[in-house]
Amino acid sequence: MDILNIFNNRELATLTWIILFLGFCLWQPQIRRAMKDVVKAFFQKPIIICLTLFVLYVFSICSVLHMIDLWSFFNLKTTLFWFFGSGTVAIMNAQKATKDTNLFGQLLKDQLSILIIMEFIANFYSFSYWIELLILPVIAYLAMAMAYSEGKNEYKTVHNLLSWVLALYGLFLFSHGIYRAIHHYQDIINQPQMVELILVPVLSIATLPFVYFLALFMTYENLFIRIRFWTKDETLAKLAKRKLITTFNLNLNRLVAFSRKSGLLRIKSREDLNQIT
Repeated sequence: MDILNIFNNRELATLTWIILFLGFCLWQPQIRRAMKDVVKAFFQKPIIICLTLFVLYVFSICSVLHMIDLWSFFNLKTTLFWFFGSGTVAIMNAQKATKDTNLFGQLLKDQLSILIIMEFIANFYSFSYWIELLILPVIAYLAMAMAYSEGKNEYKTVHNLLSWVLALYGLFLFSHGIYRAIHHYQDIINQPQMVELILVPVLSIATLPFVYFLALFMTYENLFIRIRFWTKDETLAKLAKRKLITTFNLNLNRLVAFSRKSGLLRIKSREDLNQIT
C-alpha cells in the first residue's frame, strides 16, 4: 500500500520532524546518554505491566468495535496516533485522578464537545507537504512559548498574544476544512470517514474505566505504603489493608477523600483501626 494513501501531508510532515529530532538527539553524545537513562526508566516492571495491560485493553476495545463494524484496518492509523497521543495522556491522567476525581467528568465532557468535530474537519484537509513542513515547527515553537509564559505575570501580554495567534491559526484551519468539505463533500460524508470521526472519542471514553481502575489501584498502593508508617505491627497492617478494601471497595471518590484526610496516623490497636475508617 502506498504510504501517501495512508498519511496526509500534515501527518507526513509531523513524522519527518519527529525523525529529524530523534536523529539530532542521537547525534549528540550528551543527549544520547540522557535518552538512554530515560529508556532505562521507561522499562521498569510496573510501567511495562501497565502498558501491556493497556495495549490488551485497547486491543479488546478495537475487537468489539470490529465486531459491530466500527473498526477496520482502515482505522489503524488513527488508532495508533490516538494510542501514542491521547491514549498515553489518559494513562498519565490516572495519577491526577488519585488527587481529583472530578477529572473523569471533565474528560467525558471534552470527548462530547463540538470541538471534536471541529478538530476532525480542521485536520481532514491538509496543505502541501512542504508548506506543512514549514508551518509545523513555527506552530510548535509558539505553543511551547505560550506554555512557558503561562502563569508568569511578566509574560502575560506575550501569553495573551500567542493565545490569539494560535486561536486564529486553528480558526483558519477549520475554515479551510469547511471550504474544502463543501466543495468535496463526498470525501468526508461517507461511512469510513464517519467512523473516523467518532473513533477517537469512542476510544477515549472506552478507556475511562481502565484509567479509573488504574487510579484506584494507585491510590490503594499509596495507602498500603503509608500503613507501614502507621503501625509496626504486621498483623495490624494486614488488618488495616483489608479494612480499607472492605470499607471503600471500588469507590474512588471516598478512597481519595480518606487519603487526603488521613495524613500521618498511628494505629496501636483494632479499636484505633475501626475509628480511623
